[in-house]
Amino acid sequence: MIFFNTIEKKVVRLLEDDVLRGLDCYANTKNAADNLQSTDKGYSFLADSSNDFYQSRLSLGAQLLDNDRVKARFFHVIPGTTELTLNVKEALNWLQKLAECEALLALLIEMRSGSPIRLTELMSTLATNTRYRTRNLFAIGKHTVLVRQYNKTSNNDQADRLIPHALSSFDADVLAQIHLLARPFASFLASKVFSGDPEVARMYVERLFMDIGKAFTSRKLSDLMGKETLLVFLFRMTISMWRHIATAWRTKLCEPTDVDDEISSLMKQVQAQQSGHSLATEQRIYGLSPDVIEGISDANVQLYVQVSVEWQKRLQVVPGGLDLTYREAMMDNFDSLVEAGVIKFGADRGGKAIAGSSKDETIQLLQQLVIKQSHTHEVLVGKLGVLHEEVTALKKALLNGTNRPLQRLGSSAVDTLVNSPHPPNSVNLASSSTTHDRAALDNPDPRSAAEVLQLSKRKRDESPIQDTHTATDSPAKRKTVNPPRRAIPRNSDMLEHLRHILRRQVNWSHPGQQMAVEVLLKLQQDALIILRTGIGKSIIAILPTLVEDWITIILIPLVVLMEDWKRRLEEMGVPFQEFNPHNPRSITGSHNIILLSPDKGTFDSWPHLISEINQIRPVVRLVVDETHLWFTDNAFRQSALSNPSALRLFPMQVVLLSATVSPAAEKWLTEQFALVNPSVIRGLSHRAELKIIVMTGYESSDEMVDALEAYLERVKEELEWGEKDRFIAYSNFHDVAKSIADRCGVEIYQAKDGKNRVEHEKRRAIYGRFERGERPGLVATTALSAGTDYSHIRVTCHVGMPFDLVTFVQQASRAGRDGKPAHCVILATQGPTSSKSHLNHLRGVQELRNMVFGSRDRSDLTPRCARWHIGNFLDGQGFTCRDFGPGWQVCSSCEPGLNEHSTNFYTGNALAHVNPPYSYPSLTPPSRLPPEIIRQQLSERFQKAVETGQQVATEAKQRQAVKNDPYDSVLLRVGRNCGVCLMRNVAVDHPHTKCPNLTDRQASGDVIYKVRYAYRGYTHPPCYKCHISSMGGNSLHGNYTTGEETATCKHPHLMKGLLAEIWFDPDLREKVQKHFKVRWVDIVAYRAWVVEPDAVHSTKSMALVIWFGETYLDG
Repeated sequence: MIFFNTIEKKVVRLLEDDVLRGLDCYANTKNAADNLQSTDKGYSFLADSSNDFYQSRLSLGAQLLDNDRVKARFFHVIPGTTELTLNVKEALNWLQKLAECEALLALLIEMRSGSPIRLTELMSTLATNTRYRTRNLFAIGKHTVLVRQYNKTSNNDQADRLIPHALSSFDADVLAQIHLLARPFASFLASKVFSGDPEVARMYVERLFMDIGKAFTSRKLSDLMGKETLLVFLFRMTISMWRHIATAWRTKLCEPTDVDDEISSLMKQVQAQQSGHSLATEQRIYGLSPDVIEGISDANVQLYVQVSVEWQKRLQVVPGGLDLTYREAMMDNFDSLVEAGVIKFGADRGGKAIAGSSKDETIQLLQQLVIKQSHTHEVLVGKLGVLHEEVTALKKALLNGTNRPLQRLGSSAVDTLVNSPHPPNSVNLASSSTTHDRAALDNPDPRSAAEVLQLSKRKRDESPIQDTHTATDSPAKRKTVNPPRRAIPRNSDMLEHLRHILRRQVNWSHPGQQMAVEVLLKLQQDALIILRTGIGKSIIAILPTLVEDWITIILIPLVVLMEDWKRRLEEMGVPFQEFNPHNPRSITGSHNIILLSPDKGTFDSWPHLISEINQIRPVVRLVVDETHLWFTDNAFRQSALSNPSALRLFPMQVVLLSATVSPAAEKWLTEQFALVNPSVIRGLSHRAELKIIVMTGYESSDEMVDALEAYLERVKEELEWGEKDRFIAYSNFHDVAKSIADRCGVEIYQAKDGKNRVEHEKRRAIYGRFERGERPGLVATTALSAGTDYSHIRVTCHVGMPFDLVTFVQQASRAGRDGKPAHCVILATQGPTSSKSHLNHLRGVQELRNMVFGSRDRSDLTPRCARWHIGNFLDGQGFTCRDFGPGWQVCSSCEPGLNEHSTNFYTGNALAHVNPPYSYPSLTPPSRLPPEIIRQQLSERFQKAVETGQQVATEAKQRQAVKNDPYDSVLLRVGRNCGVCLMRNVAVDHPHTKCPNLTDRQASGDVIYKVRYAYRGYTHPPCYKCHISSMGGNSLHGNYTTGEETATCKHPHLMKGLLAEIWFDPDLREKVQKHFKVRWVDIVAYRAWVVEPDAVHSTKSMALVIWFGETYLDG
């Protein structure tokens, strides 16, 4: 296969050029003797002095030190003496290259030595015996064999089984070269570089695979697999995915044809055991044939070796046991070795080679496996559904103090409730009051499992509304959930379902609302739904889930919006789950709605977990709320809002919701999300109750705050302000927001933003006080805009220019949700703010300026009417206030005309466009289809979009990886070592507080703890703890987790001490100032420089990372 061939060549290049440094150095391991009975500490066939190649163990070190050119790189003379000292930088560079070589080799061994080995186990394997453990590497005949001792059947057999995996000729010989030639020298270097930890040098002797100064983690190897497969296949293959593919290929494409049935069955059992499964388990998980073999005992080692060899031949990998050098055993030589008779096949070449299998065959095979697996899981989910209903009934019975419903429950429900980690707070199962209820539970349900399952299915058909428990918050934090009303039949008109969850007699609010629900139900195409604020777009996403058996993901990009979604779903009695990356049980697929934030969707656990759920129950739809944020907020949320086309992880419908998408943005979103033949449902953006008022000419922010105070006093009387009425003032600047809050007696609602950040719980409390009327209003940033649906906001006021027209309309539209008149005010200085975003034309930056200040083009005769500017940009057609009718408020520009011509002011030309005449037809749910058919239809309709999205995302990641190479090169060598010590050629893992080389450890806190990052327009956000930036997609630094200090930082000790040392070491400070062409007058100026944005490196801290690498690691 191309992938393995590519990796082989990388391994050879790393081994020969970077590890062996071009020296003619090779250890011939033919005819290796191995004392299989020896348990002596340190024994290995590679360390057996009876083998001829034993003398090769020191040859690399000797040749490196005999070569003056190479020696000069590893050692230098201490000035003023003749004594040599190790060049730690060069030693780390060499160890890094060795680690890269070993990691790729481990990847090959994992994928080519038979059935996949569990990564955690592979990373802990030993090359030699230790005091407490036996080695995992053996020479058996001509084969090098990796033996693992873990097996899932251990608990049943009460003994571990030895499961051999024979290495390919290439893998075996390269592994031998590494351990015979490179590892002795690596152990020597480690004893010098990591002198404070002698365990590291010993690990280079004992461990089969080593990272730089430590053992590999399974996570690192899994990430490497993703990175390498991305370059070849244009998608990241996970270890879990590889296990499925390997099992599929092995069982469907690699049937042994040159052995009899008995041996064939035995080989299947051995293959399964190599995977860590019994054959019965493998059949269950991977959906194979129903024949079950209950395992074998004392399997011959040669049979395991044969399984590995057969697997390697199907991969067109040169198998082991052929006494070939790694150069001779490369895949490029496979066909010639077959022709020469070195590699032997059966009469028909022993089955079908995987390398010759087409992509379509592989995909078809995987789809069949997933369908079979899904069937098994769906039966289980059905039974769990019955249990869930029983537990729910039990809870209600206990809470209501009645025992009547308990007569129907089985004992399993009681066990589940008693053992539940979240029993109802008000229920005491041990109390005497439940004794009489427990008696009723002693008799299990007399019905058969099939009858119960059928009853459960009928109940779901009658009412899709089930338990509304969510794993996201404790009951104390959530509001009381409204229970569903009397069930209505599933096939009722969708309008009846709408009335059912809203608990009132309502109609469709707009033709587009019903049209959109119909598009979602059909699942035939994507949808872009652009309807004005307050029209009920969330209902469009919710209604289909009430009549479907499948899962809908709702992507919600704002914290306050997420809270609003949860509140509304609970009030409607609609069950949901919210994904929490720190709690793998937060989503189980038991409910039809999964809520997700884009930031949490960047965690690696999301695609893995949702893919597993999709195999159990189809995930049919992704709804993206407030989609305009992908072009308004992308600049400062790149990691969360980048590569939107990659959000479609597998074939499913994508639905975009927003009130503020212009025709130009519509086209952009269609391309960015890779929408499939989208149904675009659009309505006009105008609302009758909103009056837009623009006031300019203010000289300062104080004048604008004065104007706000005066306006609020005046408008409270004009609008007959009631107890529920509130105002929201928006400001882009914290000092202005604080001034408003102080003057108006309100609080500030803002996102976490450097030193001014407000944590989530505190923000929720602030908003709660605002809703309850403890404050007359609120000061907010962009953190409170889309999706905030408090009904009684009478005034929104922008103190200063909004960023763009889209942001203004979203924030201003918080007003008047109760349908009563409301004012949307802009107070602006003479000079509008500037912006350089390449997406300004989608956001309406210039259009907002024209609306507020008028066009600078004297020939431009467009009206000053605010409604015209908003409609012309967002809807593609402009209507002035005159084009509407009585009952519609007019903007401040049109108000003089209304006062002058009140009798014939309105023309009514726009009214038919706002609410077009429409006869609402009946809309009933489509018939239910089996999951296999649903998956097939989704694949036919949306698979191409998945591939397009993955290709776009892959290309973006490849570009980002190229950009990040310079930073990766430095940080990989640094690891967790102290930056100050590395400057002095010493590698030590300790924090700056324990660094003996820091010039002024006592005063270092004046730099380290006083460097503060506020939001400054960074291209990629920095970590406030370690100063390393994400640099796109969190590739250099993972997601930041509040409260975990440096737990998630891969390089916690590089920058802290380095930043202090630069200031307190005068010579170093001068060197840095000269390099960056800057002059700091004092420590305050230095700290300010550190947090400045950088056009190339995002932050000055990242610029210092590159400088450090060039100066102290590359020099």
